[in-house]
Amino acid sequence: MSIDQRLAGDELLQQVVHFSKLYRTVKVVSAYDMSGNDLGLTMRWPWILSEVHTFRQNPTRIIYVSHAVFKIELYSPFLRGLWEQSFVTAIMGLMSGFYTMHAISDIKYIIPSHARLIQA
Repeated sequence: MSIDQRLAGDELLQQVVHFSKLYRTVKVVSAYDMSGNDLGLTMRWPWILSEVHTFRQNPTRIIYVSHAVFKIELYSPFLRGLWEQSFVTAIMGLMSGFYTMHAISDIKYIIPSHARLIQA
């Protein structure tokens, strides 16, 4: 399953919202780490933080697959910490240039519940 990147506007937003609902229902395999990258920073990228917040609602298990050396026993407490954070950290990171996006206007797809406000 994927999102049709050729769509624009409300059509793309609808697909993003529909796709993200899957994180609440299907088993999630989480594999965000890479050797040489700080997992803490990676997990706070706006798109990934959005996914992490969404799969919190999932009643099935979250399977963590490691590509690097992050200790599995640290993953659950790490996720709980991310779940307690709002999107303010990600948005401030974008505004300060710490995180980059191809188009800053894409933030409305990351936080679809506030898309109308963010577009204004």
